[in-house]
Amino acid sequence: MAVLQFQREIQEGFITLLQFAGLMENEELPYKVITTAPSQWLPFCSLSRTTILDVSGMFGSTDWRIKADVKDRLVREIQASGWSDQQIISNTQLSATFSHVSGSEARKLQDRVEFILFGDSQQPVAIIGLHTHDAPFEALSKELRFTALILNVPFAIFTNGNQLSLTNMLSQSTQILKMFPSPNDLGLESISTPDQLNSALDRNLINYCDTSSSLIESLENLEKTVIIIDYTLPWGDWKTEKTSRIRDMLPEQFKDTKAIDSYIALLLLINKHLLSNRLVCVVPGGFTQVSALSQIRSYLASNMQLKGVIELPSDLYSTTSMPSSILILDTQRGHSSKKTAFLSLPNRGDIIRIKDQSWYSSLTTGLQEKPMKLGFQAEVKTSDLWTVAQHQPESHAIEEHITKITTTQTIGELFNIFLGLRRASQIEASSEGIPVIHAQNLSSQKLAIDDLEKFRIISPIPEQYKVRQG
Repeated sequence: MAVLQFQREIQEGFITLLQFAGLMENEELPYKVITTAPSQWLPFCSLSRTTILDVSGMFGSTDWRIKADVKDRLVREIQASGWSDQQIISNTQLSATFSHVSGSEARKLQDRVEFILFGDSQQPVAIIGLHTHDAPFEALSKELRFTALILNVPFAIFTNGNQLSLTNMLSQSTQILKMFPSPNDLGLESISTPDQLNSALDRNLINYCDTSSSLIESLENLEKTVIIIDYTLPWGDWKTEKTSRIRDMLPEQFKDTKAIDSYIALLLLINKHLLSNRLVCVVPGGFTQVSALSQIRSYLASNMQLKGVIELPSDLYSTTSMPSSILILDTQRGHSSKKTAFLSLPNRGDIIRIKDQSWYSSLTTGLQEKPMKLGFQAEVKTSDLWTVAQHQPESHAIEEHITKITTTQTIGELFNIFLGLRRASQIEASSEGIPVIHAQNLSSQKLAIDDLEKFRIISPIPEQYKVRQG
C-alpha cells in the first residue's frame, strides 16, 4: 500500500509540475493537454479551464492507456453510431438483466459485459464486452458469445480497443467491423439526432483527434494559450507508419525526415502553425542531447524561445528507465533576457508535493528571468545541446580555464574516444608523445602545456574500446 501511495503522489506531483511549467503562477489560465491516456489527467483537471485532446487514434495506444480510456472512447463511438443515452446501459445497471441467473454464475457473466444496448421495447438487443489485457481476442469473444446465449440476447459485440467483432446469435455468424454498428444495422430505428449527439459530446472534457487536421482544427477553435504534450506519447515509434499520418502537415524541410517520433511531429506541427503562446513537452533524453536532432531543435528555437529545461529522474516511470526532460517553449519574445532556465531533479522524491520543494521557488524565478539559487540560467546557441551538462557554469569555468593555453572544441568532433586504457600496454610515456590533460590538471591554478604528461600509442587499440557517439 505504501508503494502505491508513493506512486500516486509521484503521479500527482508530475501532473502538477507540467501544469506549473505551462501556467506559472497564473493558475486560472485555460490550457490544453495532448495525450494518449486522458485517465492520467482527469482527476487533476478543471472542466472550465482544461481541454484534453486524445490523439491515441492518430498514434495508437501506449502502456499508459488503461481500460477507462478505451471505455470512454467506446461510449463516444456508440453515441456517434446513433444510439441514445437511454439505450446504453452500463454494467452497474445490469442487475435486472441477470436476475434469472443464480448467484456466483450471475456475477461471472456480469463481469464479462461492459454495456447492454436496448431497443424500442426496452428489451436487450446486444451485449458489449470490453477487455484490454493480453488474452487472445477470440477466446474472450467466445466467452461473450456464451454470455449472450445464456441471456438470450440477439447480438454480442466485443472489442479490445483495437479490434471490433459482431456476432449474430441467431445465425451464429461473426464479422470484424471497422466502426460500431448503428441501430439500423441491428434492425432498429435510430432515435439519436445529430443535435442530441453533439450536445452530449460537447459536455465531454475530452476531444478525440484521430487525424492531424482534426487536431489542428481543435487547437485553432480553442483560445490560443498553453499546450502541454505529456509523457504518454510513444517514444521511438518513428519506424512505424503512425507518423506518416501527420507528415504532410509538417514544415517542408522535415516531411521526408525518417527519424521523427510522434512527439517530435507534434512539436513541429504546433510550432509551425504557432498554435500556442507557451508549449510544454515531455521528451526522452535523446532529444536534448543527440546531434542528429540539432536541426529540429534549431527550428523550434527559431519560432519560439526556449524558456526552460527540467531534467527528470531516470526512475520516474514505471514503464521505462529512460531519462527524460520537460521543455518549456514560449512565443513571448519581447523580454530583455534570452537565457534559458536549467534545473536537474535527480530523485523521484523531488516530484512529490512540488510546492514544498526547495527547487520550486528557484525554478519560478528562473522562468521569470530572475537569478536562481538552485539550477542556473544560460544562453543557448543554435548548435548547442539542450542539456544541463553542456551549460552548467562549472563546465564553462573549466572550458575557460583550458582556453588559457589552447583553443577548445567538442572532443568527439576531433578525436576517437576510448575507454579503459589508463596507461595500458597500448601506450607509454614519451617526451615526444601527445600531451594529456588529467582531472587533477583542471584543479591547478597555473595550467601550462609544459606541465602535462605525454604519451604515445605503441600498438593499435582494440575497436571494442571505442566510444560510439549517439
